[in-house]
Amino acid sequence: MINFAFFLLSALAYPFLHTVSSSFFYWAEISPNISLVYLPAFLRLFNLLVLGPVLGTIATLLGGLFLQGWMSAHFILADYLHIACSGVGPLIAVWLFHLFRKRAFNISSPQDLIEVAILCGVGNALVHHLYWAIDKGHGPMSLFHIGFMALGDWLGIIVGVVIFAFILRFKHYFFKPSLE
Repeated sequence: MINFAFFLLSALAYPFLHTVSSSFFYWAEISPNISLVYLPAFLRLFNLLVLGPVLGTIATLLGGLFLQGWMSAHFILADYLHIACSGVGPLIAVWLFHLFRKRAFNISSPQDLIEVAILCGVGNALVHHLYWAIDKGHGPMSLFHIGFMALGDWLGIIVGVVIFAFILRFKHYFFKPSLE
């Protein structure tokens, strides 16, 4: 069984990574909803792959609720739908991987990770833009926006994987063992 603290940490990491992404990659922002490097895209996929489809999606949705609660004093239906879009993108990616490859995703395969990351970026961009096309407040979206959002999610996943691999490789510098 997955440790509840890890599950909660994964959910809490979502608004943290959103803030870090906005702060460090402000120069890569195409529009208020699209950046060329979006680190929470990594966490969406990480949650799904590590926690599984149900708990991983719930952690992402909970993280989206934490983020929305931090950014806004109230929730409206559009906020819930937007948060739901964030949880669906990685599910679509893994489902498409299974459909196209006719096998399970191998988390230790760089090739599989790159393919799922691309599918995740495209799936997330399409789901969000479908929602935004229905939501009259966002105005018209173009293939330009969809392409850049997919690229930003993919780059966010790749940057997140590199940072995560770096932390794992040099974890002894970050986490000192207890002498107890």
